[in-house]
Amino acid sequence: MVSSSVMALALLLGGQASPPQTTQLQPDPQPTEAQADLGEVTVLGRSLDSRVESFIEEVAAPPKGVGLARWHRDVCIGVANLAQPYAQFVVDRVSEVALDLGLNTGEPGCKANVMIIFANDASDVARRIVSEDPDGFRPALQHTDLGRDALDRFQNSDAPVRWWHVSLPVSADTGDLAIALSSDDEPPSLTVRGSSRLRSGIRNDLARVIIIVDMTQLGETRFSALADYLALLSMAQINPDAEVSSEASILSLFNSGTLQDAMTDWDMNYLRSLYEAPGDRPNPAYQAREIGRVMVRSKQAASDAGGD
Repeated sequence: MVSSSVMALALLLGGQASPPQTTQLQPDPQPTEAQADLGEVTVLGRSLDSRVESFIEEVAAPPKGVGLARWHRDVCIGVANLAQPYAQFVVDRVSEVALDLGLNTGEPGCKANVMIIFANDASDVARRIVSEDPDGFRPALQHTDLGRDALDRFQNSDAPVRWWHVSLPVSADTGDLAIALSSDDEPPSLTVRGSSRLRSGIRNDLARVIIIVDMTQLGETRFSALADYLALLSMAQINPDAEVSSEASILSLFNSGTLQDAMTDWDMNYLRSLYEAPGDRPNPAYQAREIGRVMVRSKQAASDAGGD
């Protein structure tokens, strides 16, 4: 797949999100919108608060010492090495989730900041794009990614889907880049106005997401389910080692005996809570608690209204 890899590199390293022309995947060209209600797995003896706390602890994967990042600018989705109808289906699904979260999506031809690459030689592609743009994967600023060891795992993973998130610490008031300290053990610092015990004045913005799909490991995975999986990864920093079993989640797509059909209400509640909760709390634990509170409040409101 020399031509495919070259195309992926061109898109990832600053190219535009244009319609890809090659494909190895041939699903139904008219994938239907998944509407299945998967419900939830009820764990007896555990409160909703406990379930939410456990889920966030399991799936959230921010860089060391900082809070979870989210998008605060237009999201532009690029898809490489997939024929146009299927690439457009992925772009549309990721865009749909982004719009649901209150984000704007880029126009056709925009510079991709979410790059989804389909490949038969996923590890080779991963190693190639990292070697071509090392600063893009690990910027000079501290606390923007999961670190050198995690990047090595990204390049050599045998998972069906692998991903890499880059975030930047910025002023919550102006969006200006924060000044990172030299020590790996210290969070970024910035002189801000209005900081307090409840508000640091610094938030973390997603800057780049790279996802590589190993087409040789998809098996009988439904294309619509895969698109939902990719949409969730595009919007949030997810732990690649997360084993979600206690709650119905699209994140169990590749580690569960039961194939999920779509992103669940639990998944969307998590994303909406991540984007609704304040992002400039003084420490990661405080932010996680805020996200949890929003999730619990939303679930309880849905229950009171006769929902799940």
